[in-house]
This record gives sequence, C-alpha cells and structure tokens, in this order.
Amino acid sequence: KANSFNYGSGHIRPNRAGEPGLVYDLTVHDYLDFLCAVGYNQTMIKLFSESPLYKCPKEGSLLDLNYPSITVPDLSGSVTVTRKLKNVG
Repeated sequence: KANSFNYGSGHIRPNRAGEPGLVYDLTVHDYLDFLCAVGYNQTMIKLFSESPLYKCPKEGSLLDLNYPSITVPDLSGSVTVTRKLKNVG
C-alpha cells in the first residue's frame, strides 16, 4: 500500500529505451480527458483538439490519466488507482 510519503519513479536507464518492455499507451483522447479534469472548458479544449466531435466526459478525474506518475489530490480517504500497460518488448 502507498501512502503520502511514497514517491519516485526509479532509476533512469537510457540504454533500455530500445527495448522498453512495458509502456503506458496514451492517446490524444487521454490527454484531452486530463485537461477536462483539471478544469479546461470546451472552448479551451478546441485549441488542442483536431476533432470537433470531442466532448469532455461528465465525470472525469485526475486519477484516470494512464500515466506512470500517480498523484492523489485529496488524501482524506483511501483511493484505488488503476494503470494499464502494453507489452512492446
């Protein structure tokens, strides 16, 4: 279990970039959802999106970004965070 004192992402090993193994497979849609979660409105999102059909999700959360770094903005209770990785090695 993690707590508010856990941090860090391990050691950087640039020689392993040629065979990354597991990667976080993010899309433009994932980043747009993140911008919505931090408060960007549809007008602001259109500056970043080439798709006129994109709409912010009704219930987005900062915890939903599939990214190696995990930040929990409200530590008043327990939170479950899920990440998906893709094996490319």
